[in-house]
Amino acid sequence: MRSSKQSARPATIHNPILPGFNADPSIVRVGSWYYIATSTFEWFPGVALYRSPDLVRWELWRNVLTRTSQLELRGVGASCGVWAPHLSYHERRGQWFLAYTIVTGLSSSFFDLKNFVVTAADPAGPWSEPSLLNASGFDPALFHDDDGRSWLVNLAWEFRDGYRHPGTIVLQQYDYDAQGLVGEAVTIYSGDPKFGCVEGPQLYKRDGYYYLVTAEGGTGYGHAVLVSRAQQIGGPYYSAPGNPLLTSRAQPHPTEDDPSPDFLKPRFFNPALDLQKAGHGSLVETPAGETYLAHLCARPLRPQLRCTLNRETALQQVVWRDRWPHLAHGSPNPQPTVPAPAAPGAQSATPHTVPDRSWDVSGAGRDDFDAAQLSPHFYSLRAPIEPDWCSLKRQRGYLSLRGRNSIYSVTDTSLIARRVQHFAFRAATRMVWSPGDYRWMAGLVVMNSPATWYYLRCYFSDSLQSAAVAIMTSCRGDKTELAGSRVALPPLRADQTTYEIDLALELSYDTLQFRWALDRQDEQTIGPQLDATVLSDEYNNDGQGAFSGTFVGVCAQDLDRHRRWVQFDWFDYLPDQEIDS
Repeated sequence: MRSSKQSARPATIHNPILPGFNADPSIVRVGSWYYIATSTFEWFPGVALYRSPDLVRWELWRNVLTRTSQLELRGVGASCGVWAPHLSYHERRGQWFLAYTIVTGLSSSFFDLKNFVVTAADPAGPWSEPSLLNASGFDPALFHDDDGRSWLVNLAWEFRDGYRHPGTIVLQQYDYDAQGLVGEAVTIYSGDPKFGCVEGPQLYKRDGYYYLVTAEGGTGYGHAVLVSRAQQIGGPYYSAPGNPLLTSRAQPHPTEDDPSPDFLKPRFFNPALDLQKAGHGSLVETPAGETYLAHLCARPLRPQLRCTLNRETALQQVVWRDRWPHLAHGSPNPQPTVPAPAAPGAQSATPHTVPDRSWDVSGAGRDDFDAAQLSPHFYSLRAPIEPDWCSLKRQRGYLSLRGRNSIYSVTDTSLIARRVQHFAFRAATRMVWSPGDYRWMAGLVVMNSPATWYYLRCYFSDSLQSAAVAIMTSCRGDKTELAGSRVALPPLRADQTTYEIDLALELSYDTLQFRWALDRQDEQTIGPQLDATVLSDEYNNDGQGAFSGTFVGVCAQDLDRHRRWVQFDWFDYLPDQEIDS
């Protein structure tokens, strides 16, 4: 444990700084604190908010959208929900803004969505009720000009046949009093056809120029960050002569247009790099005037080229030459290690203090469920976490879940899980439970989407005429019960009313093994080694969950009357540091 005093600043940033399911980073500095907001898709609460005093040490501080009035996810499709939140601070007004998209469905060429903004006097909250911005397309971002005015940029989605997809970047003024947009939206940028798929706009101002930073090339292996600039906010915007600013492509400067709609584009995989899919960038300036670029990336397993940790967040150092940004190391390819800021900065002027503990962005370890509320690392699938189905008070020292719908359901799923952030880890829980019907189930689950998951469950087997532990799997929506490896539980003793069952999984890169134990006896394996690479965007690129993240946690189902409760005593998430380093 380190002291509460500011410790010496490490000299190197190690990428990714936010491992595992942390896509679309939006970074901002206020005082000496840096904040990053990332996408959460169909997971509740919405928008993960990280903070750091030095760009090296990071913690998941809290989640921003905590009320259903801010975030209604019931019924949204897989990979829908919150896309690309944008965090900003208006210095004159002393006000924080978070713009975000809620996507409800992806059908054919239509994207059904709404863009909202919430505000706060402090990033710790409370955050306001949302105001509707528009519904023209995703990736909204607010820019606060030095004249006091603010402007929204977003992708205007194009659904018509025969028009260039996915659309164009539009600009519109934001009115503080109306808490909405005024005037007409103006197209300011159409993207570089050599990359295709323009999105993720961010506006900045420096030395009299307006800089537009965009994500192009799709969110797969062809991803890139491009920059253009203008002397007026409404344009015209001219592309940087050295574009792209960032990409993982081996050939970063394409010569032919790329109209391919495939966002994964595996043909652009660069075997020389650790960090793939680099794109969707956001700039920040240190107190000493240095510039860094936060961006998403991915680390695929090889040779499968499947990213089981999904899209993560990294940082690159930026220098300015001829009034254009360039990566400091001289190449647009992302680097796994980057020099930290040259000066540590002043002590924070905010009321927040650096926590007196070791910094671990993953929050790894054991959660005994003894706190008054769940750790910010735990999320629910679409549903707000409410005491009528998820409680830390129903039985003190336990997480209690009331069984409801199946994992496939888009409503009323009783599932609490956290990000997978390591290639090798162990997850485990102790469950207190006595199923009396085949429709009552509970256990340990690891999932990439509601269509692809592995589930070690306890249920009542009619064929065995006993409670049993067994594995159920789903791959792209195809459910399989591994009946050959199920284990019948002995009858409860006269002094027992419930079983005490330990459930565990050990995942190492591309394989996953379940384990279990009864009444604190020695663990034993159950079932075969399973293919962990299905927990990836690449495997699920079929419209059923191609952009979200891998989570591990606990769940419960009562497919009879939604009234049976199950208790979880603790939950472990323990990375294998030797394997994963």
